[in-house]
Amino acid sequence: MKIKTQSILLALLFCMSITYAQENDMSYRRSSWYNILISHPEQEFSSDILYVYNNKDMSDKFNDHSLSIGAVAATGTKFIDKKPIDDFLNRNDVAKRLVAKWFDRDKYTGVCDMDLISYRGLEAAKASDIEVASLTKRHEALLMDAGTELIGSTFVLVHDVIYIDKAEENQDIAAGIHVGGAILGGVLSIIGAATDNKDLVNAGSLLYLSSETASLVVSQLEGFRVKVRTHLYQVEWDSLAPYDFYEKYYTETIDPAKTAAWEDAQYKLKYIGTQEVKSGQTVMKGVHNPEDVIKKVVYRALDECVLNLQKQYEAFRLKEPIYSMGEKKTVHVKIGLKEGVSKNSKYEVLETVIDGRGRTRYRRVGTIVPDPNRIWDNRFMAIEEGAENSELGYTTFKIKSGANSIYPGMLIREIKF
Repeated sequence: MKIKTQSILLALLFCMSITYAQENDMSYRRSSWYNILISHPEQEFSSDILYVYNNKDMSDKFNDHSLSIGAVAATGTKFIDKKPIDDFLNRNDVAKRLVAKWFDRDKYTGVCDMDLISYRGLEAAKASDIEVASLTKRHEALLMDAGTELIGSTFVLVHDVIYIDKAEENQDIAAGIHVGGAILGGVLSIIGAATDNKDLVNAGSLLYLSSETASLVVSQLEGFRVKVRTHLYQVEWDSLAPYDFYEKYYTETIDPAKTAAWEDAQYKLKYIGTQEVKSGQTVMKGVHNPEDVIKKVVYRALDECVLNLQKQYEAFRLKEPIYSMGEKKTVHVKIGLKEGVSKNSKYEVLETVIDGRGRTRYRRVGTIVPDPNRIWDNRFMAIEEGAENSELGYTTFKIKSGANSIYPGMLIREIKF
């Protein structure tokens, strides 16, 4: 297929990539994600859970690829079935909108650009890599990487969060819970936005707790628990998809034919899997008000669900750069208990290389394991509760193989023994 390339764009990308790589030695390619909360307005603490969820700091391990919808509502106080979620994602063209965002496509004019892809796509490129490759090869690499690593590593996470009330807490509840009510109007109903409707999202926020809610929280502080079921999806985007997009839809000037073609464009999300967790007993140490309690419980449960998905599905697994070298064949990496590091963990060390076609590949050069006495406790509010090793700032790993080939900036990825 013929790909529209412009010399100005190529030159700009070439200059940007060299400058960016020289100034950001620690940068690397992160997966991108879009998170959606399923809220249950009929349950206790629903507005409080919604508030703390929408004020949770975005993980620096992923690029934020959020759309305008940040939360949806469902009736009942039980987890909902997966089918209505699938229907909601399909009906709202979530996959198509995520692809459009990658190319900054204007929904009115159809005009696109490569700014986001070039920025994220060249994050990990070293100046030496770019200098070796010709301009044409770098452009081809940019497109191929967009197909295999960037757009193809865009994930959607739908978090269904349920408050465990006292009555339910006294029951021996099975892990799988079926639908406990109809979906509003047969669909999930939008109740908040990730970026465009903060006033709606924050309605009933903990900043001005109602007397009823405040007294309820205070009376149940030590018993506050939630369960979270997270569904993971991935944008379907194979190695030919970038070329198909450029041929049919990409335009930097208004093109009525391509704008019309976009109306019939079909992009899909692939279901990866689901994980469910139930929060442990509320740990009061380090918390001083109702908001802290709810944040601590909800954030840790959400993080645990994400962690379980990463352990279960390799496509969603993190790659994290080595932060610095330590003494006696050790390295420091800014991950910890939040990312599931334990004394039994093992990681491979990856070198980023450019193959003969200018595409990014990863080659294992060594293996590392955590020092069991120096695992960073970076869970939410770990410092406030005085947790051991919460102030380390990184986990120390022992180099098991490849000591002479490992240096800061290389990526590590968890592997199974």
